[in-house]
Amino acid sequence: MTIPKVPPQPVRRGPSVFKIVAGFITFIVCILIVGPLVITIPEVFSENGEPDFSAFGEVWNQAGLWEMLGNTIFLVVATSLIAVAIAAVFAWLNERTTARIGWLSETLPIIPMLVPSLAGTIGWILLAEPGPGLINNVLRVIGLTDTTSTEGGPLNIYSWSGLIFVSVLNLVPHAYLVIAAALRNVDPSLEEASRDAGASELRTLRRITLPAIGPAIASGALLVMVMSFALYSVPILIGTGAGIDVLAVRVVRLAVRVFPPELGQAFVLGLVMLLFIGTMAILQRRLSKAGHHATVGGKFGGGSKVDLGRVGGFLARFFMLFYPFLTAILPLIALFIVSLQPFWSAQINWSAMNFDAYERIFSGNGRELLAIRNSVTLALVGATIAILVAALIDVFREMSNKRWVNDAAFGITRLPGVVSNILIALAILATLAGPPFNLGGTLLILLIGYIVLYLPQASVSSESALAQIDRSLVEASRNSGASEFRTFFKVQLPLMIPGLTAGWVFLFVLMAGDLTGSVMLVSTRTPVIGTVTLDTFESGSYPIVAALSVVASVIPAIIVIAVLTLTRRMQERRGRGDGAVKRARKQRPAVDKSVTGLGAANVGSSVPDNTRTG
Repeated sequence: MTIPKVPPQPVRRGPSVFKIVAGFITFIVCILIVGPLVITIPEVFSENGEPDFSAFGEVWNQAGLWEMLGNTIFLVVATSLIAVAIAAVFAWLNERTTARIGWLSETLPIIPMLVPSLAGTIGWILLAEPGPGLINNVLRVIGLTDTTSTEGGPLNIYSWSGLIFVSVLNLVPHAYLVIAAALRNVDPSLEEASRDAGASELRTLRRITLPAIGPAIASGALLVMVMSFALYSVPILIGTGAGIDVLAVRVVRLAVRVFPPELGQAFVLGLVMLLFIGTMAILQRRLSKAGHHATVGGKFGGGSKVDLGRVGGFLARFFMLFYPFLTAILPLIALFIVSLQPFWSAQINWSAMNFDAYERIFSGNGRELLAIRNSVTLALVGATIAILVAALIDVFREMSNKRWVNDAAFGITRLPGVVSNILIALAILATLAGPPFNLGGTLLILLIGYIVLYLPQASVSSESALAQIDRSLVEASRNSGASEFRTFFKVQLPLMIPGLTAGWVFLFVLMAGDLTGSVMLVSTRTPVIGTVTLDTFESGSYPIVAALSVVASVIPAIIVIAVLTLTRRMQERRGRGDGAVKRARKQRPAVDKSVTGLGAANVGSSVPDNTRTG
């Protein structure tokens, strides 16, 4: 009697410990993002357990509602168009012309990101305020304006032009990063072929370059529009002075600047903001799917740069250098000068300059010093947690064999990037500040808010870093018997460090200078640099404001430079180690090479070389 052979059944392995831990962290993060939004809606729109939508009627009857919405739409559209245009010119000059200034070209457009938007805005107020503004003072001294005018000028930062100008300066770097990355990925040989066919540079730009990066331009415009809706520092300082009311300022005022807080009305206006952003996102997606843009594929074949000539190259480089001067250097100079004066006035008394403002900030245990400690601590911890969590989530998504899990984690972690920061912060405030969590007035609610608000930026950096790792390295580690935890910490994470460091720097700067989320979640017991600077500005203590703004710009810059320097040295040390290994392998005897070459596939072998060659 023959016994039929039963084919071996595949061994079903349960999820590993690493997948369980990574999945649990991913689930918690998704809950922190979606949970407050879901919980806030029934809480805000109910009264004693009954549905209450009176907030919609109260918003409808607000004074100046339609003027405020019109101001907001005009500001968002104007700043987005100008910012995207400047960013596109910057990207084209850097990636496609001879005007590139080496590694400096990569740094110049994003230098303004190292200066907090609040500090840069205050710097421009000190420069272009109609009366004591430093630029206006210089123009009066050299005789380019009427010194007898009682209105000052000729520059007036408290105007539509001033509001749009400073807003654009803050938004250009974000659009540049998107457009420059797209230009870098477009095959330049397509443009060279167009020029060889007799097309002019303008026609090549219009028919080849712009269509090829059309989706990126649309994405950059959407990103800038979302940030324009949530931008609070510029409208509260310049818009308020100009009598221009916008949506972000009114939402914050209703949520935290009136008593009792009108959370219902604030959330309704936040939903209006979300409606605008959602409409723009749908339009952007339809434009991208319409197919009216070029697609590229395959290996890039190089291509020559557009020669702008001596004059054109000089003008292009002047533009590239002048932009960071306007956005970072000039405002910081104004802030430093005013911080050394006893009081802010049109006449600078050089002999009376002192460091009293800085002494007041750093002496004792005042509110300013506590705010600096809180901001730096929250930024260090928040940026580190956010970038590590983002890396863990992206690795989990790569390991997951369920598409719906992958898509859900991707969509939820990117959700704060397409929803206004003000609406997210408002939902976190309404959910976590009161019972049962009672996190209001603590640093923990600020930390949670920062991580949730800036997780999309962390996810983009980690996803890009993970994509650069050869899949075979991970498979070799696992085939050698290493656990998934060991593979993550010994293989994937070290190789992701350069990309994660760049993302960490970006997150640290954003969190250290945050105002939009902080103004909603901060309390008198947990001051941060942004809110203390804003309060001090409104009280009229301009030397203290200027000194705080300088400190808020210099301390993050020092930490960023230190982190980048340390990372570069670690990479150089690792590179020297790899070079030494390669040189040692070259010096082995020929017999050793031939024998070890046969076993090169055995990555995880622990047999020493002398045993194999013996």
